[in-house]
Amino acid sequence: MILIEDTHWPLVVIGVCCGPRLDEAILDRARARWRSPEPRRALFVVPGFGQCALNAHAALRRWLTRQPLPAALCRSAAWVIPDDAVRASVALMLDLGGYAPFGGPAATFETVTAAFAWMRDLARVEDSAPFVLPPMVTNCHPSL
Repeated sequence: MILIEDTHWPLVVIGVCCGPRLDEAILDRARARWRSPEPRRALFVVPGFGQCALNAHAALRRWLTRQPLPAALCRSAAWVIPDDAVRASVALMLDLGGYAPFGGPAATFETVTAAFAWMRDLARVEDSAPFVLPPMVTNCHPSL
């Protein structure tokens, strides 16, 4: 199950969750915010190591390919991946442009702390400049 957490909006944390179900009202609000036309920052969490990390990454990747407009609205996208090999692969894919186009920089991190620090530093710079939607987004259907 893909979990979207929006408690600290406009930061959205998205990850693979296999634990107990969360309150549906909270999940619905987070999903609605993710689909909103507002700019946001995304932190993608790929838990586990080895095959578990590969499976979690594949699930997030499949989900993300169905989210072109919300992804484009991300001022920044951080991938938190504890597994060294999976993190290196994702970093390479980001460098080669093999991921959904984000509206800002994307990077990989081993820890949530490092990702938050990077996002905080970017936010200071980005919030002083106006956000411009990438050209490809103007042709997207608003219901995506």
